[in-house]
Amino acid sequence: MAGSGERSEGVPDAWIGESVEVGIRDGGGFTGLLQEVNDRGVVLSYSPSGSPVARTLFYPWGALRVIRLLED
Repeated sequence: MAGSGERSEGVPDAWIGESVEVGIRDGGGFTGLLQEVNDRGVVLSYSPSGSPVARTLFYPWGALRVIRLLED
């Protein structure tokens, strides 16, 4: 992923509104809906298992290992 202050060319704006899989540097990861991509990082929303309420999370580029578009 891009370093601090850089825009990642690997996460196009076209993915906004699509389901993505995110891997974070601590080894964790999850799937969610990509809400925003900017020079600081990405914003995702997801619904924890069993919860009717979506949560919104911001991940700075430095915290991310990978973002992958989930295809239907």
